[in-house]
Amino acid sequence: MTDGNTYAINTHLDEREDWDALQEVTADLEQAEARIEELEAKMAKAEAKIMELEEYKWMYEDLCK
Repeated sequence: MTDGNTYAINTHLDEREDWDALQEVTADLEQAEARIEELEAKMAKAEAKIMELEEYKWMYEDLCK
C-alpha cells in the first residue's frame, strides 16, 4: 500500500510523462506543417512552370507535324 505522498508523486510523474509526450507530438506536428508548406511552395512553382509551358505548347505541336 502506498501513502498519499507516493501516490501524489506517481500521479505527478504520470502527468509529466503525458506532458512530455504531448510536447513531442506537438513538435512533430509543427515540423510536418513546415514540410507541407515547403511542398506547397514547390508545387506552386511547378504549376506555374506547367502553365508557362502550356503557353508554348502550340510551337512544339507545329514542329512535330
